[in-house]
Amino acid sequence: MPVKNRDRLMADRFRRVWAVAELIAAEPGLTRGQLSDRFHLSERQIQGDLNIIRVDMRLPLIRRQGYRFGTDGYGGGASSVSLGQAQLLVLLVAKSMRDKTVSTARVRALLSEIPSLCPPHLAPIVGRLAEAVTSRTPSQQQRSLVLLTEAMLADIWVTLGYALGCAPGSGVDPTIKPTLLLPYLDDWYVLGPCLQNKGAARMAPLDGVQTVTPTTVNLNAMPRLARAS
Repeated sequence: MPVKNRDRLMADRFRRVWAVAELIAAEPGLTRGQLSDRFHLSERQIQGDLNIIRVDMRLPLIRRQGYRFGTDGYGGGASSVSLGQAQLLVLLVAKSMRDKTVSTARVRALLSEIPSLCPPHLAPIVGRLAEAVTSRTPSQQQRSLVLLTEAMLADIWVTLGYALGCAPGSGVDPTIKPTLLLPYLDDWYVLGPCLQNKGAARMAPLDGVQTVTPTTVNLNAMPRLARAS
């Protein structure tokens, strides 16, 4: 299968996986059969998605009178809080650390509490972002995570600069408009329309990313990109 088609299929799969997670969060107690009906998939396919959510993404999915997200050790906030809202709150609070009139210790304490205000399925993701913005010696992955979150909230395109030999797929540094950031196994992945894929969705790992550079994309010259954005 061509690299571009594989990238698109992976991105589409993970968008669906996240849609399954969001539905379970909104309607706890749905059975595998009900999820199968909602997404027009076989129960085997749904089970594969559930395994990714629980095992590979390490979100607190449990099976108790249907599927739901557990709250032990995770957030228990209202499900009306979206991932984008929580991410924005983390970034805004983090920026206040630059204000000399605000105690850095108090800001860090507040940031550590934000995940507990989120729905259980969002708490681990938001917690990783909070750790990234408060780390005194952030890793490259943490820096990339923060920059991509900022780009996603600002609705802009970025070029991911990979270390030599680390660029995925064709080996070309991809230009992406981030729409979703998700943990998977021991890495994070960014999803969104990709310039090199002529606007088709792509899923790119953060592992190996050294730079995240805002990039201007001429949408008028590429109608398909305009539709994809």
